[in-house]
Amino acid sequence: MAGGVPYIFFAPRFWDVPLIVSAPHSGGELPFVVADSRIRTAMDGLNDTAIGELALPAAATLGFPVLTSRFSRAYIDLNRHKAELDPLLIDGIAPQVDPASRVAAGLGLIPRLGTGQVPLYQRKLSHAAVQSRIKRAYDPYHKKLQSLIEACLAEFGTCLLIDLHSMPPVLPALARRALAATPGQPCMAKQAYKASPLNLVLGDDMQRTLGSVFSARCLRFFQARGLTIAYNHPYSGGYITQFYGRQVPTLQLEICRSLYVGSVASVHSKALERLFLDFCRAITSQQTLLEAAE
Repeated sequence: MAGGVPYIFFAPRFWDVPLIVSAPHSGGELPFVVADSRIRTAMDGLNDTAIGELALPAAATLGFPVLTSRFSRAYIDLNRHKAELDPLLIDGIAPQVDPASRVAAGLGLIPRLGTGQVPLYQRKLSHAAVQSRIKRAYDPYHKKLQSLIEACLAEFGTCLLIDLHSMPPVLPALARRALAATPGQPCMAKQAYKASPLNLVLGDDMQRTLGSVFSARCLRFFQARGLTIAYNHPYSGGYITQFYGRQVPTLQLEICRSLYVGSVASVHSKALERLFLDFCRAITSQQTLLEAAE
């Protein structure tokens, strides 16, 4: 897609509700050939394949925009700060890295490791190559998202951002162990988990990006439908939730991949599309949106 737009944007016919959905890991394109099938599989495993598509029926029905990535997360991670550069992968980067950080785990702005801890690159990248990726993919995505937020505020006087992701199946009892592969998230040593699989995780950066009443309402919505849901553990929100959550109410929603198996053609996906539509309808009433900002 040389010269093309590095994101996929769904614009509703009419923007009727002050809601935006962003899915920064939904894409899978790579602007280079990966001949090693093991490396390509490890790269693909980083993506939240098709998760953005699950929001499209709700967006078309209720009237709100959806922004998703086009490039694979292995090319550049749109849910990282530009400064999260890995000195083991990128030339000219100072070696001082917090050992508990996402960068140290190989999950920086340009991931060094894929699923299964597989190294994704055989040699270091130049600083110029990284800046090229930022200019080509990262900056346009965030510029578009920022413009959508500003347009939403101008039109409605308020805005709710949903940062949509998928997660691999994880038993809550083992969630702390899973954090070893996703550092930079809060890890409560004494956190109690039930012995059933997690369906969803809601994150609001430890109650920094949403009103507590609104977060509780979201939790009750999914619990009432029999889903196993966690709140801020093991995922509390990445860069997009944290950064844009200072501007507008923002919710990170992690959906277990077993609920939609990576394809909107599945029966599971159709049920999840309906669930997401019902959720968006429930949280976009005027009173509920007031709760989001409190």
